[in-house]
Formats: sequence, structure tokens, C-alpha cells
Amino acid sequence: MLRSVIAGAVLLMFGASVATAATVVEQYNVMSYAPGKHSLYMNGLSYHFQPGATFTRYSDDTGSLTGTATNNIGDGYDVKLSFANFRDWTAQTAAGLDAKGKNKGDETTWTFMDLVDVSTLTGVGTFTSMYELLMKPQNGPYTFQYGVGANDKKKNMLGLSGWFFTKGPNGGPGAPCGNGSVCDFNLKLTAVPLPAGIALLPVGLAVLAGMRMRRRKAA
Repeated sequence: MLRSVIAGAVLLMFGASVATAATVVEQYNVMSYAPGKHSLYMNGLSYHFQPGATFTRYSDDTGSLTGTATNNIGDGYDVKLSFANFRDWTAQTAAGLDAKGKNKGDETTWTFMDLVDVSTLTGVGTFTSMYELLMKPQNGPYTFQYGVGANDKKKNMLGLSGWFFTKGPNGGPGAPCGNGSVCDFNLKLTAVPLPAGIALLPVGLAVLAGMRMRRRKAA
């Protein structure tokens, strides 16, 4: 009876993971790195993520950051960032890339990823513009990053940061965040516990594998 219950639960979890193609492996709530400080900075203008903003990493080596960042009167942007190519420090340096704010922590423990061009900022409040975003390695060998100290602001804080351009009419950097601009995210991350089913999936698969091996030996 116990075996059938375990096997059934594992099969349900496995079926769900196949249906969704990618499972969540890490998830965080995101907010400004300090009270009154910016989440999103664009050429001297500061915006703060409202509650509900999240950063998620998936099992297929992709990720997302979504939420709404506004100023003190409610104008700002719906943020939809997409990431790919998650890698460690060894792979980052092997690609000729670096970490920003290395004096804020141990960059060898951080995770790095590329901002995908489908990322957008869409105006809210009285803002009506929509901007497509580009990663900013042209002005330095940097990508997006997260880890303890990786928000480039607080040494002992789990955070995320990254510079970006806004895409211009020619497909390259353009206003309001073009060449020579200072536009970036500096965030505090708070881990969100994953559902127990996701955490137990590897254990369940191992149990099934063990059961199969015992049956083969018995045969």
C-alpha cells in the first residue's frame, strides 16, 4: 500500500513537471536594497518595486523577473525581464566577462546570467512608453548577477543587479538608456520556500528507480 501511494505521488509530480516543461528551482521576492532607495534607476530617476515582485529561476536554464516599479506618485513601469545562460564565476570569466561591485562580496560565489532581448519596461500611471531592453556588455564586461553582495550596494545582503540599455530605432542602444547612460537594477532578494512536491521530486524519482532495480533482481 505504501509503495503504491509513493509511486502514485511521484508519478503525479513527474507528470506535472513534464507538462510544464520547466520547473521552478529558485524563487525570490524582490525589493529595493534599502528603504527609500531605488529598485530601478534610470538616469537620475528612481523607482521602487511594489509588493509581489519576484525573481524566478527555472530548470531549463532560464529565468524571469516581474513586478511593478513606481515613483512616489505612482508613475513607473511594469517590469518583465527574461534571463538565460545561468553560469558560475568560472564560466563567467572563461567567457571574458566580469562582475560589478566585487568589493561588496565574493564574486566567486555569485551566479551570472544574460538578459534576453524580449525584456521590457511598460509605462504605468501617466507613463505610456514601452521600452525593449538590451544587456549592457558594450560599456563593460558585465551581465546580470545575484548572490550575497551581488546587488552592488550591500556587502552582506542577498541581492541582484545588472545594467541595461533601452533599444533604439536602429536596434542598438537608444533613449532613455542609451550609450553613456546609467540605468540599472539593484535589488534585495528574499528566498521563497518551494512547494514540497517540487523539493521531493528527485527523492521520489530515486525511490522509483530503486523499486525497479529490486524488481529486476527478483525476476
